[in-house]
Amino acid sequence: MGTSPANEATRALEKRLRSDSDHFAYGISYTEDSGPIQTTVMLRALDEKAALPFRVLLEEVDTTAWTHTLREGGFPTFEAATQWWEAHWDRDKPQLPTASPATRATAVPGLPARPAPPRGPSR
Repeated sequence: MGTSPANEATRALEKRLRSDSDHFAYGISYTEDSGPIQTTVMLRALDEKAALPFRVLLEEVDTTAWTHTLREGGFPTFEAATQWWEAHWDRDKPQLPTASPATRATAVPGLPARPAPPRGPSR
């Protein structure tokens, strides 16, 4: 019933978030329904050694096309994430810092990494 992803980047981020959902803890979210529809969600990495442990997800809805875009920003501290959050909702339009793939958590702390799937015969 909801909106469709507006682009491939949104689809890829949604897919990664579904697979990484056990790497982060939910912090807070806010949705603005009047004017442009936007939702922000703040997450914290469960891995205490993550380079950018605080993440902000920003979803923006295009009510004309009935699509949405999703972006992710990475922050080194709760204070930095909160400063971006407050500036965004104060309508200052701050740039959402990119969360580099190299800084994302790749394994749940304390659990072994999953083995690679078996490879078929070479041709």
